[in-house]
This record gives sequence, C-alpha cells and structure tokens, in this order.
Amino acid sequence: MKKPNVDELLKSYAEKPVPPLPSNFEDAVWREIRLRRQIPVHESFFNWLAACVWREHSAAAFVVAAMVFGAGLAWLGQNASAAYPISRALSLQVFSEQPPTLRLTTLYRQP
Repeated sequence: MKKPNVDELLKSYAEKPVPPLPSNFEDAVWREIRLRRQIPVHESFFNWLAACVWREHSAAAFVVAAMVFGAGLAWLGQNASAAYPISRALSLQVFSEQPPTLRLTTLYRQP
C-alpha cells in the first residue's frame, strides 16, 4: 500500500469549500461562554498552592512557607537545647575539673 503524500492531501483539503456556519453561531458561542463562567470551579489546596507558585503570588507563597519552616525549626531547636546543653555539644566538658573521659584526674586532686 502506497502512503499518500502529505502535501497533496493538504492541497486537496484546501481546495474543498468551507461549509457555511449556522446563522446563530455567534450567539451560541457567547451562550456557551456565559454558561461556563457560571459553573463554579472547585480547586483542591494542592492545586491552589501550585497555581500560586506558578502565578504572581509565588513570592508570597514562598515567604509563608519559609516562615512556617523557620518557626518549626526554632521550636525544635528550643526543645533540643534544653535537653542537650551547648557546652556538651561543643565538648567543653574536657576542660572541667572532672572530665568524663579522664578518670585519672581524680587522683591528683588535692583535698
């Protein structure tokens, strides 16, 4: 089977006359536009958030997300510092009189 040439097919379609539009075509188009505007569009939260990122509200969405993220980290950091003091995190107990790793220092302590 021979494949038809695309150029020839396009020329044959161009030679065919365009069928006339119905007399109420413009009214039907505007009626359809009005009907579609009246139908409420329900968006999920994730669709709204994605739309904000891709539209002009992206800066506001990123600022809000950064604030929530920073507040969460601050809350976690506040709780963590109470349980694990900074002096232990920096290993400053090495310079104390009773370091936990050097047990022999208690022998040289004077009464």
